[in-house]
Amino acid sequence: MREYKGFRKGNYLSIAQVCALLNPRIGDVIAYLGLHGTRKGDSLWLKNPMRNDHNPSLQIRLTGNDAGKWKDQATDDRGDALSLIRYIGNYPSNEEPKKIALRLLGIDENNPPTELPQVKVRDQEMRDEYNDVQENAWAKDFFFHKCTPEVVGSPVDDYLMHRGIDLRQLPRIPDSLRYSPEAYSTEASKNYPAMVWLFRNKDGLITGSHTTFLENVGGVWRKAKLKTAKRMNGTTRFSFISLCRGETGKSLTQPNHGERVLICEGIETGLSLALAFPKERVLAAGSVSNIKNIRLPADIKDVSICMDNDGDNAPTLKAYRAAADAFRKTGKNVFRLLPQHNFNDFNDWLTADKAALSAYISGAASGEGGDDEVPF
Repeated sequence: MREYKGFRKGNYLSIAQVCALLNPRIGDVIAYLGLHGTRKGDSLWLKNPMRNDHNPSLQIRLTGNDAGKWKDQATDDRGDALSLIRYIGNYPSNEEPKKIALRLLGIDENNPPTELPQVKVRDQEMRDEYNDVQENAWAKDFFFHKCTPEVVGSPVDDYLMHRGIDLRQLPRIPDSLRYSPEAYSTEASKNYPAMVWLFRNKDGLITGSHTTFLENVGGVWRKAKLKTAKRMNGTTRFSFISLCRGETGKSLTQPNHGERVLICEGIETGLSLALAFPKERVLAAGSVSNIKNIRLPADIKDVSICMDNDGDNAPTLKAYRAAADAFRKTGKNVFRLLPQHNFNDFNDWLTADKAALSAYISGAASGEGGDDEVPF
């Protein structure tokens, strides 16, 4: 432990430090969660309330060096005191569990900790890896069991239509898209209808999800007025959202899937590109900074990075250039595509003039894209 000098607002305690402080207080966590079981030695054994557990298989260590650690002996789900709050509460991230933990510890602006535990870097890395696995599992469970693929006629459909995107005009509705009637926002402490997309890597493995909270304003479905209207869960690095498979109709894990791909930041931008020229394969990175992390099969030869008109001095330009450098290092031919100068992005262009956007993309695909589609 080291002396704590002064209080700083915000995330003044890391997740690993909260875990280290909370583990010895596992009894308080159990009481808060309302868990009941049978004490055997240094452990509490109980039926896992998160599944149909016929025999007490959930073990929670109460004392000793392993105090706070838990494991479901049947499913191999495991973790520490903080992750137990997240697991039982079915929270999508550590944000709300951390707030609960600080309340249980009696730590706030008026009562800062006098000492902080020293946490080894590798311990933090292991916790980060565990959190990624937990978020990945949560994202998959949420996507497949609490969302529906019936998006046509849903608030998701209405939201996209308001953005000029008609899913019915795509060659196929992306199988990475779902509608959730109830997605929980920790910021608002309530459920919202939501648009949910899956992240996959080049091998087709699910790594995470992207959620956009929606609300009805004057009869129109829009992005919810939240500070965090979008949420990502799981691992997005090295991964992407597949929006359109192009003229081959094949996923990147299948042979003969084509040699060219368009990559953009946002989902709405990517869907606009897919509508304008459905013969192209379109991927969304979820963020500009993640574009450089995307890994593509070796037989993809040409990568077109579809940019927003953020200006010549925009901070995003550095991220776009880093992505171009990363793809070139793997042997790809890299191009950049920009919307006409009077539009902020391709979605704005689609809404204003779909025919002009289609002609532009068609010319780019045939190598006649002019000044807007050039080697990066």
